[in-house]
Amino acid sequence: MTLFELLQTPLMKNAVVEHGNANLDSDVTWCSPDIALRFDNWIIPGLLLVYTGELEEQEFKNVYKALQECNASGILVFDDKPFEDGCLYGKQLKCYDNQRIPVIHMPVYTNMLSFTKQLSVVLATNFENERYVENWLREICYSGNEVCDRNIVGERFGYHSQNKYICMILRLEKKRDEHSIGVEMNLKQAEGIVSNYVTQKNENVLSFLDGETVISFVPFPNNIRRSVVHEELKNVFEEIKKVISGRIWSAVVGSLVKNLDDFRKSYLDAIQTENVVYELKNQIQFYDDWYAHIFILKRSEEELEQLVDQVLDPLFEHQDLLQLLAVYYTYGEDLKATAERLFIHVNTVKYRLKKVDEILGYNSRESNARFRLQLAIIAYQHLQQNECKV
Repeated sequence: MTLFELLQTPLMKNAVVEHGNANLDSDVTWCSPDIALRFDNWIIPGLLLVYTGELEEQEFKNVYKALQECNASGILVFDDKPFEDGCLYGKQLKCYDNQRIPVIHMPVYTNMLSFTKQLSVVLATNFENERYVENWLREICYSGNEVCDRNIVGERFGYHSQNKYICMILRLEKKRDEHSIGVEMNLKQAEGIVSNYVTQKNENVLSFLDGETVISFVPFPNNIRRSVVHEELKNVFEEIKKVISGRIWSAVVGSLVKNLDDFRKSYLDAIQTENVVYELKNQIQFYDDWYAHIFILKRSEEELEQLVDQVLDPLFEHQDLLQLLAVYYTYGEDLKATAERLFIHVNTVKYRLKKVDEILGYNSRESNARFRLQLAIIAYQHLQQNECKV
């Protein structure tokens, strides 16, 4: 459950977001009180509940430091006094003005223990729902089995049969020696951003985490245009990279499907896209844009080998040129991107392309020749990848 979703519950009906209204996409989860801080409080990774009382300026700065260290999503303030800009518990506190952490005001004087008990029920119920839908989605994606009643999916999880859905797989590149907890926290935060985007449209995303990926089924209106889907998901992906900066993300998107029966198809289409564009980092790629490549890879291995031999045979003794062509076509024949990927100068790229023409005996940029080479390179990469897996 994201902070945005929590604010929609009856428990938070009187809450007002005083600061950081645009940053409500972090997940709220439950844990025990944090006894390390000096004042009576309950900490939840993603949300800090501050008791009703007075805090000095330095104490409040310590709170913010603790919030930043645990990637918290906000401060929930209980105070029956009016919340004036820059004031907390009647004191002028400016240290949070330039922070992205939301400050949420509950305009009531409440018993902290009573509130946390109510909150635990809300979060526990949400946790059970999440676990249920995760298991169901896993079965659909990985085995094609349906283990959930469609009525339950609609009533409990917000699946709407009048919508179309598309599978988006977000992958986070794990840093060397990084603990899995850090990866999971970032993935949950990314899942929250996707969920927040969908919730603002009064819809629900269906998603689950697996290893270093978030697998989401994002709803769209039935009459949505393909270009709009691409643009909106690109914006979501850019938001994820902006909010969770300093990480290497990649995303692949499957086909837009009409009903629950085709969820697995959209997932498999996304996986096929990932197999083709695995070298592209920090970008979002769509099945629709790579369909021709995927179509080729559906041929038998014997047919692919025949294509590779016929087209690329003269280049087998020049692995540097084969690598150049693979990167060159993967990056849309962009000379600069190819040079950066191979850590060589642009002029070196141009020279090697001319060398390819000399060896092949024809102009590789001529339309038919280029198309034939692209298909052969795709097949070659696929066969090489399969050899590595054996």
